[in-house]
Amino acid sequence: MNLDAFIKKQPNFSIPTTYFKVTSKFSTVISFYNYFKEIFPDLETPVTLNVFIFNSGGLQVAHKQFRLVTGESTQISLRELCAEMEGMVCCVAVPEFNLEDFARDKIVLRTKVSTGFYVTWFDDSNHVDIMHEWNTVSAGVQPFQTSFLNYSFLGGVIRPGVILMNTTHTSNREGFAEPLMQLYTMKNGKQLVLQSKSIDPIPPMGTRVIDIYSLFGEARHFLEQYGTLGLSVSSANLPLPLTIESHESGDFHIHHG
Repeated sequence: MNLDAFIKKQPNFSIPTTYFKVTSKFSTVISFYNYFKEIFPDLETPVTLNVFIFNSGGLQVAHKQFRLVTGESTQISLRELCAEMEGMVCCVAVPEFNLEDFARDKIVLRTKVSTGFYVTWFDDSNHVDIMHEWNTVSAGVQPFQTSFLNYSFLGGVIRPGVILMNTTHTSNREGFAEPLMQLYTMKNGKQLVLQSKSIDPIPPMGTRVIDIYSLFGEARHFLEQYGTLGLSVSSANLPLPLTIESHESGDFHIHHG
């Protein structure tokens, strides 16, 4: 099933996403617990977990379903679901029971029912990072916004980056993201823009990983000069990015803003 068909079939579910990467030296694992047991402890609450995988160009390359009985948990290695690539993964748990009937007189359901999960990233040197789900898919064009991130040498960071994910699900050209990125410092309480770069358009459901030092040739010099730099990312169809950092120890970290 493609995501468009799923959205039409299940319009009352939001679709959270996160970044994934699968290579010979890097793995991504999704962890999910059928949490409905905690909400309805005296009832049977099986679910079907839908996992959708999109490559960096926004093309859906896989959809897999996993049935979980009441209280069950699972870990899913994306290496088993797709070839070597990076991009966006979406996870949606759909109850096999009547959620509205179960919720009546117990809880108030949101307009869109969401799914919580964790993602763990591993490299071949046993470095690990973990995070919860991130931005949700939007069925329509998302408004223009500017996100602000900070970078420094603190913690032994030797290579800073940013992960841009266009979570707009539409076939319209208006669904593309066209990011403008500006590296800046603060001077007398105001932004002093040091360098600006336009990024090639990112298609709907597409992902782009940006190496800050490669994009901004003077970034390392500016970091040494100012200690801390700000990065603004401006575009429609581009919610708050993730940051990705490589450290002197060989470790890596992927963070939300």
